[in-house]
Amino acid sequence: MSAGRAKMIINRYLNEYNEVFDPFSGFSGRMLGAISLDKRYIGQDLSEIHVRESNEMITFLKDYYTFDARIIQRDVLQSSGTYQCLFTCPPYGQKECWEDVTPLNKSCDDWINECLKRF
Repeated sequence: MSAGRAKMIINRYLNEYNEVFDPFSGFSGRMLGAISLDKRYIGQDLSEIHVRESNEMITFLKDYYTFDARIIQRDVLQSSGTYQCLFTCPPYGQKECWEDVTPLNKSCDDWINECLKRF
């Protein structure tokens, strides 16, 4: 998801929340949308590569802006928690390719149910 689209959705539907949790942080578009609206962003992703690149982005941006964001490497199937709001885009099954992760073939509805059960 692009940062601009994430910003629009957060501003329109999630504006009342100060914190956004994203269990599939991916390429960081939702993170950029959230921090541009001064929301605390908590992300996680299974891919070490995505997490590393996102944290490099956070380190770079913190030289210029003040915001609260963190992303950790974690498998959604091994995690749970309580957050103000959840905003994510689950994996697209076999349509997304990661160098360091073998995707599970779950439907979007399956991933939504996993998230609702865990968070």
